[in-house]
Amino acid sequence: MSTSYVSLRENSLLKVLVGNIAISEGESFWNELLNFSFSPPATISDSRLLTDVLQESLCLFMQNDTHTKHFLRITNCFLQRAPSLADDVMSRNEIYMQKTLNALFLTRIFLQFFIQNQSHAEVIKHFTSTILQSKPSHNRSKSDTCRKTINSEPAFSLPHLSPVIAIRHTSHVKAQTSIYSSDESLHVKYTETLYEKLIQSLFIIITEVEIKPITMSIHLEALRFSLVILGTQLFSNDLKSDKDMFIKTFLSLKNSIIIEVVIHLLENITRFSNNTNVIQNEPNSYLSFLPGYSWIFGGNAEDNTSEIARPIPNTEELISKLSTHLLLVLILQNPLSNCTVNSYRKIFSNFKDFSDSPSVSNPGLVTSYQRLYISICGYLHQEEAVLLLYQTLLRHSAMKSFIWSKTEFSPLLLPLLETLYSAESTSLHHIYMISIIILMLSQDTGFCSCIHTQIISHIPWYKEKKLVNISLGSLLVLSLLHLLITNITHLKDQYIHTNCSAILANIASKIQNIHNIPSQKLINVFEAIAKKYLYSKNSDGISLLEGILRIILALINSILANNFTLNTQLVYTLIYRKEVFSNFRTHPEFCMLTQNIFSVVDFFESQLKIHAVFNTSEEGLEILGDLSRKWPADGLRRFPEQKYKYCEEQEPDEFFIPYIWTLIYRNSGLYWQHSKIKLMVN
Repeated sequence: MSTSYVSLRENSLLKVLVGNIAISEGESFWNELLNFSFSPPATISDSRLLTDVLQESLCLFMQNDTHTKHFLRITNCFLQRAPSLADDVMSRNEIYMQKTLNALFLTRIFLQFFIQNQSHAEVIKHFTSTILQSKPSHNRSKSDTCRKTINSEPAFSLPHLSPVIAIRHTSHVKAQTSIYSSDESLHVKYTETLYEKLIQSLFIIITEVEIKPITMSIHLEALRFSLVILGTQLFSNDLKSDKDMFIKTFLSLKNSIIIEVVIHLLENITRFSNNTNVIQNEPNSYLSFLPGYSWIFGGNAEDNTSEIARPIPNTEELISKLSTHLLLVLILQNPLSNCTVNSYRKIFSNFKDFSDSPSVSNPGLVTSYQRLYISICGYLHQEEAVLLLYQTLLRHSAMKSFIWSKTEFSPLLLPLLETLYSAESTSLHHIYMISIIILMLSQDTGFCSCIHTQIISHIPWYKEKKLVNISLGSLLVLSLLHLLITNITHLKDQYIHTNCSAILANIASKIQNIHNIPSQKLINVFEAIAKKYLYSKNSDGISLLEGILRIILALINSILANNFTLNTQLVYTLIYRKEVFSNFRTHPEFCMLTQNIFSVVDFFESQLKIHAVFNTSEEGLEILGDLSRKWPADGLRRFPEQKYKYCEEQEPDEFFIPYIWTLIYRNSGLYWQHSKIKLMVN
């Protein structure tokens, strides 16, 4: 570790703060302590390095705080300043704003360390306990936690969990300041409501302080702090909200506050999410506790891992991402035992569009559907956006109808399909969410029709063949077939198979002008699966293979029965690849499903022999188009149309709460010690 990092641990003010001598309220120490300039860590590498550098100091602070009450004092430094923050912004009192930010940052760093290393009851005591009359012994041994150093840890990952899904047919309350003048008043002033005041103060920053360049740092810190407090959930096996006093406080706030929080978080997402630039070659975050000291926390620390060595996102992007994280954590929580609903979830499910504002009973519950839709589409390469889109489609019927009403779906579907194309290198949870989203979209017949009229000129990420002038619907079919094969050969996940099957069934009857490449892919996939099916001796895998064969045959039957004349490319492919189906013409399990295929093939082969000779596929397709008009209207057997609907099962928190915390752990820039996390244990 470099000399500058060692010097940070030797900082005199920091030593006093973490020491065992209590500093009273009136001492100039508190003003000096907050008189530093810094940029809070923006990446996991910076956050981890800061924790590593301050490890010993944080341990001493945790041990001595029972006596010194310095955590209460530094928290109160923030609470005293928070109510006037909006006025400070108006008057551009940047010195006072910086001290408020510094107090908030220090409080967050200490509280996060408590949460990771103490029980929930012990953490609460830092907000409620009183001064001890005797000083702790100078020889007091450190806890096992404090003796441990932060070593290289494995990447954070979820165990294999199945998504909880089923397929089925068919005015602010402002925080009160706690100004006290003597140690004796601590027992009265610092009650169990101190963390409630802290949480309310964080939300006041989020909802009342205007976002502008001079306030972005404190907005980021308020968002980070909110996630840190909610992060107590990471260190508990129990997902019930009632047992966590911090989460209980968040869920118990008045609806007027919750409405403002939800709307402002949505506004943060829509305002900043389209700015996807990253800061290149920008100095990394630093922290200086005394004038003349400045320690740079670089991205090349000796204990950094490749997983967290990422470009530093700019401030606007961080605000959007952290707002997404916070919104998702809040709406995914279980309701309290004395409530039937989670108020954040209820409000998220009912916000109105600006266009409806004259008729809205609660004018505060309004945002722009169009801006939110554009913003979500703009960062669908990130899992957080995919999860937010899932929650929007699942819970907000008006927003879902708004999305269904679109006539251009490429901004929404293309990034999702690109991710599915790289399924082998994508997490299963991400694939689950994307496939479920497409399944929900496919429940609308307008969507299913519209995607086949939108032509994409070029698909650069598709590597197998050059794709030009392909409809969005044909690309969807191609992507789902690719995913089915990837699932069979690599992923072997039943839920992915089920979701792909349901989507194909939903869109089958609306497929028009299917492109030649997905037409060929359809036959190639059938051929590959058919060979495995016919020669497989593994009884366990037979049912899966049989299911995929049925899916493809049902898809072909539906296309032929509903849009025969508009899919001559598929007919052309069937004629020239008819031998692929020959083993199934008399097969007892498949003969009915292949009957239509051979009826079409036999008819057109006979017509072509009589009426036409052609030299190119283009000529052949033109002739097939002419001959298709001679096809009798009742020439094909129709099968019952299959439609599937997604519905969420009970207790979805078992999947979604660990999932959102996984994303926060990886992408928020906050650092938690992986070895201490309990949430992911089955």
